[in-house]
Amino acid sequence: MKAVTCFLFVLLQIAFIYGSLQHKCWITDSPCLTARAKAIVPAFAAGVPELGIEPLDIMVFDGLNINEKRFKHIWNTTYVHGLGKSIIDELSVNLNTKLIRLVFRSDMLLQSHYIQEGHLLSTPVEGAGKLRMEFDNVRMEMVMPFDILKDFFGRDIIDLKDFRYGFEMQGARLYFGNLFYGNNELSRKTHMAINKNWKQLTTIYGPYVFDKTNDKIFNAIRTYLHYLPLETVCFYQIFVSSLVFRTRSFGEKMKTFYLRFTIIQFLHLLAFVPFSQSHITKSQTRVKCSLNDSVCLTKEAQKTLQEFAEGIPALGIKKVGKIHLDPIRVKLPNFKYNWTEVTVAGLENAIFDHISFDMELNVFRILIHSDIVIEFNNDVIGTVLFMYVYGGGPSKITLKNMQIEILFKFDIINENGKDYMDITSYFHALDLVDGAHYQFSNINDGDKRFNDKLHRTLNENWRIVVANFGGYVNKKLVDKMYDTVKIYMRSTPLKDLALY
Repeated sequence: MKAVTCFLFVLLQIAFIYGSLQHKCWITDSPCLTARAKAIVPAFAAGVPELGIEPLDIMVFDGLNINEKRFKHIWNTTYVHGLGKSIIDELSVNLNTKLIRLVFRSDMLLQSHYIQEGHLLSTPVEGAGKLRMEFDNVRMEMVMPFDILKDFFGRDIIDLKDFRYGFEMQGARLYFGNLFYGNNELSRKTHMAINKNWKQLTTIYGPYVFDKTNDKIFNAIRTYLHYLPLETVCFYQIFVSSLVFRTRSFGEKMKTFYLRFTIIQFLHLLAFVPFSQSHITKSQTRVKCSLNDSVCLTKEAQKTLQEFAEGIPALGIKKVGKIHLDPIRVKLPNFKYNWTEVTVAGLENAIFDHISFDMELNVFRILIHSDIVIEFNNDVIGTVLFMYVYGGGPSKITLKNMQIEILFKFDIINENGKDYMDITSYFHALDLVDGAHYQFSNINDGDKRFNDKLHRTLNENWRIVVANFGGYVNKKLVDKMYDTVKIYMRSTPLKDLALY
């Protein structure tokens, strides 16, 4: 049986990898990984029965059940077409955060049989029959945390643990056969309303479908990666050695001591650590502060801010100047909205007000303030400040003088005689001092009079808006800040950062 498994594995490598591209990628080379992924999509989507991977085109899942207070909708076995023609826009692997990011797009066709009753778009509906949905250019973004494990043969493999996703699409056409049980006039009017408001409907009910399809995609990728040793498709060992290194016992660390100075750390020491000789020649002289000297730490942090604004690619730290957030999807009882293509600007101009360390409690405190600009595509439906809203488009929120305070909990870890700060968790608080300004486009079909009233109400009552809805985006923003600080502190010996 082992021989058969090995033979099948060799065939898979030839069919899916070697036959498509003749060279390996660095595991951090996203364009190269993306090109490889594009090449194997048709074969992979057809399924790999020898590995227990079901076809993704045509995908089959066992129905769907929406059971809301005013709307009940049931599908039986559902068929999904189109994923075999997916275009991969990005495949990237971040070894520091242990996240894989996959972005792809495809037209999709769903077919099933349905039974429904209740209210849709505030209109009574009922019926049972054939269902057909066509989605145009669905863009899906999946983020998958992973670990690196050993397989049965002792080879390193990626083990995906879970996934999160966001989606958007450019159009949809929905058809319910036998709607209203043969009342053609009611069916015609309802279909006109449904297809006119496809964006609102797919925003609200799309997750029911994509939870199913993405679960299938995730399981297929996870299974495939279990049969795909990293060494067969990419150069990775010098990058992951230090990450694996941190989980080994002291004795095992000593056996592989030479791996500690990896390429990432070498580049980091040469180019990015604020106190390295290379940096001093390019910029003003840095001062090492005592961890007890809050004034000095705050001053030196301000000097290093622009380095973070430009990003530190060797550590997987992206530019702080314009942060990209995962889609924000919020479902409240009477209000639902979906933000996609979310970017946050302004942190590159932040002012550090306070930095301090408490080495007894192992707590690290940062207080900064800055104007923040959030831009995104907005889809909304429901009641906000007693006004019913729907629709959306490109939007912008300006937060004036946002104060951000973060309290990090950390441990001190010794590796090879050097102490590193390992940040483990955080608490945060945000206070908007000088107000917020909201700019939403195409609300309620672009009704100018209503939009003027809506924006006047939102901007006059910004404190209420922030108190009730600000937490959703704030948490995602602080999560990004936490990841950046965690990676940086964990990659730099404390003695290189401060007098310690």
